[in-house]
Amino acid sequence: MILLPTLFVLTLASFAQFSQRGSISGVVTEASGAVVPKASVTLLDLGRNQKSSASTDASGHYDFSQLLPGSYQVSVELAGFKKSVSAQLTVSPQSEVRCDIQLQLASVAETVTVTGSSAPLLQTESADLDQNISQEQIASVPMNGRNWTALTELTPGVSTSPRVNINLGGTFEVGASYTSGGADYTAGGNAEGSRDNGYYVNGVNANENYESGASFQPSAEAIGEVKVGVADFSAEYGRDFTNLNATTKAGTNTFHGEVYDFFENDALNALVPINKAQGLLTKSAFRFNQFGGGLGGPVYIPKVLNLKDRAFFFVNYERNPHSLAGGNNLAIVPADTQRAGDFGVDCTGPVNAGTFATNGQCSNPAGQLYNPYTGNAIPFNNLVTAGLYNPATASSQIKGITNLFPHANVAPTLANAGANYQYPAR
Repeated sequence: MILLPTLFVLTLASFAQFSQRGSISGVVTEASGAVVPKASVTLLDLGRNQKSSASTDASGHYDFSQLLPGSYQVSVELAGFKKSVSAQLTVSPQSEVRCDIQLQLASVAETVTVTGSSAPLLQTESADLDQNISQEQIASVPMNGRNWTALTELTPGVSTSPRVNINLGGTFEVGASYTSGGADYTAGGNAEGSRDNGYYVNGVNANENYESGASFQPSAEAIGEVKVGVADFSAEYGRDFTNLNATTKAGTNTFHGEVYDFFENDALNALVPINKAQGLLTKSAFRFNQFGGGLGGPVYIPKVLNLKDRAFFFVNYERNPHSLAGGNNLAIVPADTQRAGDFGVDCTGPVNAGTFATNGQCSNPAGQLYNPYTGNAIPFNNLVTAGLYNPATASSQIKGITNLFPHANVAPTLANAGANYQYPAR
């Protein structure tokens, strides 16, 4: 009963990842420009040492599809012609790389190796307007909160606005909802802004359903390449004005690993200019650490298992402990008088700023409590004197709920909207 749904989910995930793959195609000709049918074409994955073979059709065309992002090389052989080998070809997610090859006559076995780029500088296979961001750029470009959405700032024709580095509504873990840092972005004058963007990780949609932002934040150190689709992209992204696609790293025949720690600290921060102009010369306590590591390579256990050239792995682990203490981290909790059943502060506090008449009614209706059963005003907002609550005889459930709240630690003011508790975000 569990196996079938699991297989269904894995199948969907597999199809989604195919949408992140690319292709290499081209036409094989000889010196006169005539097409060459039935030529043997071999594709070599330079990172994994894996080969795929094909033959040109009657029009000299060949095609290799569903290729993982990486570096490849194409070679063509046919009796009577020199073997021709292309330069290194880079396949990006959803890219369609064109590599036309011309064969030369040969009397003996010879090989022609093309240096430089075998792929045309102009993309002629599709009309996509997009930006590919390489693994080298991801590693070297500063990103707000190491959030992958910040990479959109490298794309022409895209407007961005930064997001808060710490999102107080989230869980602050990589892959968690309510991700922090990064950027909201728009393209093409889209009035709805980031609400109409599409976010994809390995081809799987990563949009959250409320604000249509990214619900999943993969570790930047686990991302191999990012593609920002600006306009004229495939119909499979029909709902998106723009889309952001991340492809995670994959193992190759060589072991690669890293450890890292990105950190921010208030000791390194300057004073906010506006606060400094107002004479506020203290900085909020701020601690931000993002540490982890990654390892990739072939599946290989000495003297036990050797799957080089066949199976590969990549793993990444990351933690993001951080804290922020400042004037903006405020909440409203029950005051000690309210815990005892006296809610008079709801009337006389700084927000409602009312006073009680001799009959116990608040001068500001917004600060008056009423008996939900009778609809009558509760004199002085005091549940104890009104006979509605007695802390001495309250049930353990009520006491338990009350004790879930911390005690107030700051004085409420109109400026802080009546907040009486300041807390650190961790």
